[in-house]
Amino acid sequence: MARLELHPDLGEIVGDGRGHAFIADRRGGRVVKLTPGDDDGDGLAVAAEVEVVEPYGLALTMDGGTLAVTSIGEQSLVFVDTTTMTRARTLGLGAPEPRGVAIAGDPSTVHISFLTTGAIVNFPMSGLQMPRWHSLSSGDAEARGAWAIGAIGHHRVVVPHHRATPRSPRTSASSLTHHLTRLHLPGTARTELLSAQIDLHQPRAIAYDPGRDTLYIGGYGDDRVLAVADISQQAPRVAWSTALAQDLRDACGIDGLALDRNTLWVHCELARRLMAIDLATADPTAATAWRRGPELAPDGRSPLVARGAELFRRGRDPRLSAAGAMACASCHPEGRADGLTWLIGQVPVQTPMLNDRLLFTAPYGWFGQYADLDAAVSGLIIAQGGRPSELAADERSALRAYMESLPRPVQRTKDVGEDLGAIHNGRMIFEKSCLGCHAGERSTDGRQRAYHGAPAPVDTPSLIGVPHSAPYFHDGSAPTLEDAARDLGGVHGRMGVDYYSHPDRPWNSDILAYLRSL
Repeated sequence: MARLELHPDLGEIVGDGRGHAFIADRRGGRVVKLTPGDDDGDGLAVAAEVEVVEPYGLALTMDGGTLAVTSIGEQSLVFVDTTTMTRARTLGLGAPEPRGVAIAGDPSTVHISFLTTGAIVNFPMSGLQMPRWHSLSSGDAEARGAWAIGAIGHHRVVVPHHRATPRSPRTSASSLTHHLTRLHLPGTARTELLSAQIDLHQPRAIAYDPGRDTLYIGGYGDDRVLAVADISQQAPRVAWSTALAQDLRDACGIDGLALDRNTLWVHCELARRLMAIDLATADPTAATAWRRGPELAPDGRSPLVARGAELFRRGRDPRLSAAGAMACASCHPEGRADGLTWLIGQVPVQTPMLNDRLLFTAPYGWFGQYADLDAAVSGLIIAQGGRPSELAADERSALRAYMESLPRPVQRTKDVGEDLGAIHNGRMIFEKSCLGCHAGERSTDGRQRAYHGAPAPVDTPSLIGVPHSAPYFHDGSAPTLEDAARDLGGVHGRMGVDYYSHPDRPWNSDILAYLRSL
């Protein structure tokens, strides 16, 4: 009907029910307000836009006057006046990788989920109360991958996510499980939490039907849709579950769900198409009942990279992990990092970010133990109980091509909570003292060096996207960049700058300001 060019890698979209829609244009560094046009699509256009560094999650207040936006690049929550499309307020989150956002309650409270934090946070919009964090983890099982969060009324929110047991001495199907957690947040210190394991892989998208009191959840890793009835009641139950893709050639990659009256819409990232079903008249468990829309846009990737993207996110494949419990994307969502340190054999190993860190950076692995990327992929699959020898040669090539194509994380293009003078000074110090190891376009010399506290010489890690790749060092022993700079991790040894011995000197904060700008 109509077409409007935006940037690749978009975030969420939300409509205000009054004739406008808002889109998080991640790579464009903006949130755009759209005029959809008439019934034939004529008049589709950008009405206004506001600058936000790598926006992702969107949520509107009940009156439509305020848009809450999660900014991955700023690691903040941005409030936008939808009439003027100007930033009204910005709240720093103090945690990386914010994604989903929902507004619930009266007075309104904003709830935010994260990929790597293992918790959600809620901010009262009045600003009169402090934010409150609520853990999704349980015992030794660390919660991760909370892409979406939704309000279901009565001060309740729901969050699909997974839980990993990274320090388990053995790899098994139980080392990573997928869950749906419901929280009751009545505005007091008491929090009611209900969590259940669900039969989806990488649950990533949700839609709530208040009339049926049913929550629909989409699995990015296995193309399954799950309906949970009575979601706001004391005993929610699975109403139905179905697989959309009957053949891997029809792989979907569910990354969005939306409900319009009786129609449930599914967006397929891999296939770049919509699927839909009329819940009032059709059996959702019948694959033939789902309508398939046309391809919305051509794939900008090569066929090899596109196939690698499907393999990278694929769950339930026993060749990739024990019992298919894990996918590459389980630890590396969008090629980024899960913020965990896994026990590989007897050695704790932090999950590194992959984005733009792989080309021309051999050898691979924290200790440089893999000569090339093929060896690294095979070694990690074996460590997770998979069978890489059963992957065809073209599948291994596809995985490598996709991983090498992962784009560099968005850098901050302007001052965001940092003094520009400090960033400049930090860069000067870095270029004088750190380029001996962190050199070149990939910020690494590809060499290994011995450090106290490391079991073997450690490969120089790239610093691309370093603000988003906590914790630090091979063993993840430094939770923050500041901990790493102040020599508070478990790995010790001069990195080439004597400010480590003098953490109170001014240039320490300058170096941190520069690193946070990368």
